[in-house]
Amino acid sequence: MVTSSPNFKCYPYVNHGYKKLEEGDLEGRTTYRFTSAKTRQKYIVYVEKFKHEVFVLKFFLQNHRLSEKKYNLLTNLREPRLVVNTCLKIMLDIHYNNQNCSFGFIGSPCVQEQKNETKRYRFYTKLVGSYIGENTFLHYAYKNSSAYLLLNVNAFNQCNSILSNIEAMVQRNHLE
Repeated sequence: MVTSSPNFKCYPYVNHGYKKLEEGDLEGRTTYRFTSAKTRQKYIVYVEKFKHEVFVLKFFLQNHRLSEKKYNLLTNLREPRLVVNTCLKIMLDIHYNNQNCSFGFIGSPCVQEQKNETKRYRFYTKLVGSYIGENTFLHYAYKNSSAYLLLNVNAFNQCNSILSNIEAMVQRNHLE
C-alpha cells in the first residue's frame, strides 16, 4: 500500500505528452519536466510504458540531455531527495489512473562505477521502501543489475506468471 496520503515535498511538474513508439515491448513514452526551486535547474523525466502495464521511470538534468551518459552523470546539486520525490509523485499519479500498473527503475552507475548495487540504486531503494508498502506492490530488488521492480499485487493475483513475463521482457529489452 502506498503510505496513506504520502506527505513528502516534491517539485511541481508538467506532462509534455505521450509519444507512441511501438519498439518491441516498448509501447510509448510520456515526457514530464520540472524545475528545481532550489537551483533553478530543469529536469526531464521519461516514463516508458512497456507491455504488461509496466512503466519505467528515467530522469536526468536537462543540461545533460544530449549526452550519451545523461543517466550516469551526477549533478552535484545536493537535492536528490526532492528530485526523486518528484519522480515518485509522478509514479503515484500514474498509478492513480491505472490501478493495475507496475513500475521499474534502474540505479544507473555513475561514470567509473560498477553496475551492481550502485549508489543511485541504494538511494532509490531506501526512498521507495519508505513510501511504498507491500499491500499494493510487491518489491523485487535485482542487486546485480541495480534494478528494482514494484509489481502490482492486483496484476500478480490476476496472472501468477506476470513476474516471469516481466523478467523475460526486461532481459529482451536490456533494461537491466
